[in-house]
Amino acid sequence: QFYCIVHKDPPLHNTSATRGKRSAALLSTDEVPEKPPLLATTKSNNYMINAIMAMEAQKRNVGLCIHVDHASDTLLESAVSSVAVLTQDGVLLAPSFDRILPSTTLQRVIDFAPAPSRL
Repeated sequence: QFYCIVHKDPPLHNTSATRGKRSAALLSTDEVPEKPPLLATTKSNNYMINAIMAMEAQKRNVGLCIHVDHASDTLLESAVSSVAVLTQDGVLLAPSFDRILPSTTLQRVIDFAPAPSRL
């Protein structure tokens, strides 16, 4: 699935579209560990971290959790979704593929975006 969410304000605010519930929550690597490099960059059937993130989203009553490494101030990914940010200046920011699975969809978005940047 592909979702494109456009927000004038920060994406974690309440809107009528979310019926008073946040649509996403930031999930720290302090709460759920980051995938080890081999699992982060290799397509496998090991979905333990994804399952834990999905359980956290359900527990928090949100649609999804977005993994964030606060120690390095780095945006990672969601349980089964890639994450990218398009700034007001038109700059595309995406996590480095050395810490996440290089999604085909995200790679195509980067290919078509003019001069993408990396987080």
